[in-house]
Amino acid sequence: MRAESNVGPFGIGLTSFGEKVVLEMNRLGMLVDIRFEVIYLLKSSRDFGSSHVSDTVMNRVMDITKAPVLFSHSNVRALCDHPRNIPDDVLLRLPIVGGVVMITFVPDFLCPDSDSEMVTLERVADHISYIARLIGPEYVGIGADFDGIPSTPLGLEDVSKYPTLIAELLRRGFSSKDIRLIMGGNILRVLKGAEKRARRMKGIPPFEGSPFET
Repeated sequence: MRAESNVGPFGIGLTSFGEKVVLEMNRLGMLVDIRFEVIYLLKSSRDFGSSHVSDTVMNRVMDITKAPVLFSHSNVRALCDHPRNIPDDVLLRLPIVGGVVMITFVPDFLCPDSDSEMVTLERVADHISYIARLIGPEYVGIGADFDGIPSTPLGLEDVSKYPTLIAELLRRGFSSKDIRLIMGGNILRVLKGAEKRARRMKGIPPFEGSPFET
């Protein structure tokens, strides 16, 4: 769909067709992943490219979605000023739509100007803790991205290290209930929410349009 990426061109936002795609995904019970790569069309050259969506698109999706949204692999911009991370004003809207942020282990998204060899498990816990303090542990999960990154934080080399991360979160005061939510309960809630919305939209005709709509 056509949407403004975090690297430009800016000024597109979410087009009319993009808005219809969000609503059609709601109707079908598909998760709307705000951070996943989108295909965009440059107005000047009509060349295609791919990137992650802009802050404008994040906010517009949350304006119109009828179902919980997903940030499948993003972190906190206040802790690491990277355009793929999420600013606080967007995080604060997440409880309203019932979404979830899945914290990624990409070193560049965890620490500004990071040396991947210096990024540790504790930094992942920092991002989880920040979201839990800001909006609650009900809105954060794990989106490691092991299948797409060349390096990982020290102490989180693979899924066998998850117990160490859990131990760190418990040390910081998270409850057993919080841990169950973070390690899977929250994303299951979002999946169920999307399915529930689809049932409520049963009988609504498909949202149709052209990808070249503005």
